[in-house]
Amino acid sequence: MTATNATSTTDTRQATRAIAAEIAMQLGETEPEPLQHLYRAVRTLGEDRVRALVMQAQVVEENGGMLVPDGSRKRTLGGVFFHLVRTEMGRKEAFRLFRPQGRPKDKQQEQEQGDGRGR
Repeated sequence: MTATNATSTTDTRQATRAIAAEIAMQLGETEPEPLQHLYRAVRTLGEDRVRALVMQAQVVEENGGMLVPDGSRKRTLGGVFFHLVRTEMGRKEAFRLFRPQGRPKDKQQEQEQGDGRGR
């Protein structure tokens, strides 16, 4: 990788993080895990698609909101957004986005990490 490519990659990551931070503020998300999910959403789905889902979440909120599965309370605006993201995405794409930190991407990576060949 050349110095120009490294700078471009760094600039892209910074721009993506800035977009994710702005969207987090709109959604009222402050915890690290949702912020990471937002960063991945912007990176995976693109800014336009994520912003469209934010607008959809806002419309849901304006029309009375959305209940959690057990019906005990309404979802937060961020909760509505993440629900919409999950329902719009394919299963594989959603797993990539919401995979817990440190969890192997697939069985091959898990096996490599287990026998000391990973990384």
